[in-house]
Amino acid sequence: MESQPAWQLSHPPISELIQANSTKVTGTARNRNTHRVLIAGQVALTLLLMAGAGAAMKAFVALTHTPLGFETDHLFSLNVALPRGAYPTWQAD
Repeated sequence: MESQPAWQLSHPPISELIQANSTKVTGTARNRNTHRVLIAGQVALTLLLMAGAGAAMKAFVALTHTPLGFETDHLFSLNVALPRGAYPTWQAD
């Protein structure tokens, strides 16, 4: 049967995988301590990044609610497309 290898690969032996990974987890005390330190570092970095993202969002919301200093009612704006190279500098001639 040609589908047999595909069936075997899609259903790996779970007990063998668990036993192979358990030797990695139950290493020496030094490895366990290193693992714990790395996990603690990841948690600390995650909390720091989340706090930074929250502060950035709070600052952005505050910035969107800051008064502009002028009324925006009846304000008209438009874009003017200038030809490229027609004005090489910002200074008036």
